[in-house]
Amino acid sequence: MKENASYKWVDLIKGVGIILIVAGHVLSGPIRDFLYMFHVPLFFFLSGYLYKTSTTFRNVFSKKFISLIVPYTFYFILLSSSLLIIEIVKDRDIKVINNIFTKVFYGGIDLTGWFSVFWFVTSLFFTLLIGSLLVKIRVVYTLIIALVFLILAYTQAFYAPNLPFIFALNTVLYCFPIFYAGHIYSKYKMSISFKKLSGLTMLSLILYLAYPELFYTDIKESKYGLPILTFVMSMVFVLFIFEFFKKYSDLIKLKILSHIGVASMTIMYLHQAVQITLRHQIGITNELLVILLSISFCMMCQFIFNQNKVTRKIFLGQT
Repeated sequence: MKENASYKWVDLIKGVGIILIVAGHVLSGPIRDFLYMFHVPLFFFLSGYLYKTSTTFRNVFSKKFISLIVPYTFYFILLSSSLLIIEIVKDRDIKVINNIFTKVFYGGIDLTGWFSVFWFVTSLFFTLLIGSLLVKIRVVYTLIIALVFLILAYTQAFYAPNLPFIFALNTVLYCFPIFYAGHIYSKYKMSISFKKLSGLTMLSLILYLAYPELFYTDIKESKYGLPILTFVMSMVFVLFIFEFFKKYSDLIKLKILSHIGVASMTIMYLHQAVQITLRHQIGITNELLVILLSISFCMMCQFIFNQNKVTRKIFLGQT
């Protein structure tokens, strides 16, 4: 990966992206549905944008195993242990934990509740591995493969949407084309007039608002909206966020947004457990307050984990 220091706007984008993901899990109705169309694709596009073609498969595997799979494992242990303690304290049937362990190990569509976002980690891991191989061949061939992947993703979504795949491997079919779009955008230093992009974004928004049911997206659930057009619209929204922060990052003085971006993976792992507890156990009903408290708690955990070499490695994926 390229060093984020070269792109001051990267952490801002990650900050916005993770806020949108938390909001998507707390809010309901039309706003939630709209956010699902592009908040996860934003991270896959960013991963592709930052990916260096010279990176080897072995290097990607070793680095991403440490930064993604190791934290995945230890957050699983942390959260499942917490659930086990809660079940014991409430004197409930702890057999439910066996079900939790099975689901988290299998991953993908089976992940619910506190673990419902874990699918993203394995999907990103395998997308990066496949990407490390495919970005090295001729662009025209990789574009064809990406299109085939997209067609297969829509085929699976139409004929077998509820078919479980271990570690959410089926989502790679949809996520790799997004990753590669980001890589191509970076490799060829592509740029779109912000004025024209704003027009396309407004057009896409109007189209979405007119037919929201046609464009509903939930990658984890293999719901990709109207074939191809939804994908294109999703990329338009992603590019709008990209170009906005690339163009105006120097004017945005919100350091807290960058800090949230740095802590995005910690927030991703923990926010569901926090927001579900806040709403269903503590009884907080104000959605904006739940979003704020969830992000704040996760950032506090990020700060705590960052104070120790061991916790930095197992929870933050740092070497």
